[in-house]
Amino acid sequence: MLSSPLIACLAIALATGTEPSRTYGQLPLSFAANQGQAPQEVRFVARGPGYRVLLSANSAEISARGRAVRMTLVGAALSPRIEGAQPLWPVHYLVGRDPSRWRTNVQTYGRVLYRSVYPGIDLVFYGNERQLEYDFTVAPSADPRAIRIELGGSENMSLSRNGDLILGPLHLGEPLAYQVLDGARREVACAYQVHGRRVSFRTGSYDRTRPLVIDPIFVYSSYLGGSGDDSALSITADRDGNAYIAGTTDSTNFPATSGAAQPGPASGAKSDLFIAKLNPAGTALVFATFLGDSTPVRIVVDEQRNVYALGITSSSDSPS
Repeated sequence: MLSSPLIACLAIALATGTEPSRTYGQLPLSFAANQGQAPQEVRFVARGPGYRVLLSANSAEISARGRAVRMTLVGAALSPRIEGAQPLWPVHYLVGRDPSRWRTNVQTYGRVLYRSVYPGIDLVFYGNERQLEYDFTVAPSADPRAIRIELGGSENMSLSRNGDLILGPLHLGEPLAYQVLDGARREVACAYQVHGRRVSFRTGSYDRTRPLVIDPIFVYSSYLGGSGDDSALSITADRDGNAYIAGTTDSTNFPATSGAAQPGPASGAKSDLFIAKLNPAGTALVFATFLGDSTPVRIVVDEQRNVYALGITSSSDSPS
């Protein structure tokens, strides 16, 4: 954690399908300087199990399991000073047979700093192999309302009743703010403000002569599937933060819960539609069921937590 005047931190947990070991998951996320291994506009590249992060002048693109979300800083400096911090280890990119295209001894860093991305506001990216985090550091004379983030992608964006921000594969928990006054921690109200695809922070009253910290938040990463080919194609959440996932699976051991409408795969089907619900912490499977040989298009939940799945099927005996 940086000891800076104001820190706004969002944590992004990326589900990758196969859970790495505890030790591997705690390794620092390494950011490699771009020396030709990524598009020209990219400054640093980070890779974890099943995902990739590309950091450009005022945006970050996170790709996971064939899906990508771009986070763009609206109204930010076009060319902030960007530098790596906390040097880690060198890496090598040996691609193809032509040695002139190889990149050796590319330095990696544990953090990437953006200086004055907004007036009086710095930005830092860091994390571990399971999680990416970014902090905004706002000087006392700067205004945190200048921070505006546009979240691009095809997924619907929504706020749960408890203030979590849901955007497809990204689950951003409600931000927590506090100040340390006379050695004691005093919490400050803080919440997301959503305007279409743009997000900013709303804080309650606080002592503007003292540092204000918007802390890293807990965001879960959960693994759901069997030993075969599983794909999550639609995700949503209810007002309590429970997550609902619809997708396809050809796993014979995909976890179906007791009392499921269809407890096993459809006979002879190459793949089945599944619908599953995870609790807000991502630690328990509330229910999971198969629903014939079909492909989901969208899943929605109403105020009474009834689940609706729209899909496509070519089966003559799809349940109705």
